[in-house]
Amino acid sequence: MKKVLVITHWFPPLNMIASKRFGIMCGYFEKYGYEPYVLTTTAHTVDGHGFLMDMKCPIDERKIVRIGQMGKLYDPESLLLKFLSSVLDFMGIYLNTLIPAVIGRYENVRKEIDIKSFGDIDIIIGTYPDVDSIYMANYLSYKLGCPYIADMRDLIEFSDGIPNRYKHNIKLDIIIEKFLLKNAAAIVPVTVGYGKILRKRYPQKKIRVVYNGWENVISESEVGCSDATPNCKYLYYAGVIYEHRLESLMLLAKCVKEVNNREHIEFIIRSTGPIKNDKKMKIMIREKGLDGIVKILQPEKEEKVRSEQMSAYINVVLSTIHSDDQELMATIPGKVFELLPFNNPILAIVPEGSDVSKLLKITNKGIGTTDRRKIVDYILGCKGEFSGNEKVLSFSREKQAERYCRIMDSILADR
Repeated sequence: MKKVLVITHWFPPLNMIASKRFGIMCGYFEKYGYEPYVLTTTAHTVDGHGFLMDMKCPIDERKIVRIGQMGKLYDPESLLLKFLSSVLDFMGIYLNTLIPAVIGRYENVRKEIDIKSFGDIDIIIGTYPDVDSIYMANYLSYKLGCPYIADMRDLIEFSDGIPNRYKHNIKLDIIIEKFLLKNAAAIVPVTVGYGKILRKRYPQKKIRVVYNGWENVISESEVGCSDATPNCKYLYYAGVIYEHRLESLMLLAKCVKEVNNREHIEFIIRSTGPIKNDKKMKIMIREKGLDGIVKILQPEKEEKVRSEQMSAYINVVLSTIHSDDQELMATIPGKVFELLPFNNPILAIVPEGSDVSKLLKITNKGIGTTDRRKIVDYILGCKGEFSGNEKVLSFSREKQAERYCRIMDSILADR
């Protein structure tokens, strides 16, 4: 059996979407020919978020190397990088590829890692974000003489919530990314839209899409709402409230207010932060007079969230409302896949040409739109016709793990 080393900043027991990509797929790798090993951080709760530490690890802890503390700010040790960071800070330039704390974390891992312990690894997967995993994959690929895959869960051009005094220099970020990925054996994005963008950027590279996928982690007998959820019909959203999601959230909230002129349907939100955006959301809801319609609840354990999702009238996905936002139009939040196996429909607040909208259409699970009239009509007229089709099965985590292993097979076969 071949051995694969997955380098990721996010991994169980931290329970969040970023942890689930390999935190679940690794559990299927052996079935398809690969013994997984993981290089990650020591996990703990994330400040300002409601993420819990209750996700089961898919592999034996002895196959997991944890170096460094998640969330700790590591200062770069290199004098050149310190100087470069100071210059970028002075100029107000933000780069995903040169975040000082991330570079410092890479230096820390490189200093502490025992490379000899990975001597029989056949292939490496370095995940982005964060970019330190790509730096480390490059380094270990060179030291061990084995190929590496750059797994792109986001694009380098995405930035959300950076301080106002900084401006993201995307062109420079892409130049540095091209240097980082020049030795990658393949690039694996998480959506078709990302794949199209990356193929234009790397026409000579092997680029294969592997979706995040869904995993059923709750049985029918566990279904049941908490006392905090209403007895009436309710729309349901659980997850992070990024800056760009505030706009789509408020658009939906206004539509739900209009719906309530004809039928009482509430909008339930279980936000996992960040705290600053939770505060903005609460202020906006209060100012718009939506307190009696939109209900904000505390984060809960995954089993409770899943049961509330299964009992919801409609599950909600939030993304950009701007069709010219190329990166977010190509993004499919991991939450979308998790909702696919449920019988209830999905409403995504995102332009109709987005990858999310296309996925919902393919699987017959709902609609993606920013048209207020369509949103209101959908909420009032959704009578079970969006319960899904057989294509939902092709997006399971196991199917995606199998696809990943076949990609690794093809890379190793070419050597």
